[in-house]
Amino acid sequence: MIENYFNYADIRKIALKNGVKDNKVSIGMWAKLNGFVNKRKMTKGKTQIIYYKDNSKAQDVIEYRGAKQFNINLSFS
Repeated sequence: MIENYFNYADIRKIALKNGVKDNKVSIGMWAKLNGFVNKRKMTKGKTQIIYYKDNSKAQDVIEYRGAKQFNINLSFS
């Protein structure tokens, strides 16, 4: 049963407080990495996306700070 659910605006506020860039892709990735699951729910002919914390899959909280590239030198000389 879904007890606590959030809409996109709620997730966006939480993500921005954690330093995530203000765009849908970064906020969605942050939500997924922090254990939120999104579901589509239809009410009164309109589809809404709700987010809830999935407690059955215990995940470590990972702070997403935006996509960054890391250059790693893997030479074994």
